[in-house]
Amino acid sequence: MAWEISDEEARASYEVVRLGNLPPVNRPDIPTVPHPNRACGCYHCDADWRAIASAAVAIFEEGVDPLDLAAIGARI
Repeated sequence: MAWEISDEEARASYEVVRLGNLPPVNRPDIPTVPHPNRACGCYHCDADWRAIASAAVAIFEEGVDPLDLAAIGARI
């Protein structure tokens, strides 16, 4: 079953929160793919998440719509 949200719900989901405040993900539609070299079992550990978060905050503070992928792509 697909998980659908409205554009307004999607925009509202762009909120800065502490990682520790996020709920655990235990859903069949959001799989964790095991990886032999990463204890956490994901492929996302190598990303520089602080730099990514800083860039996202800067873009959204400029007023770019979080759903306007073309504008975000042009900005990055």
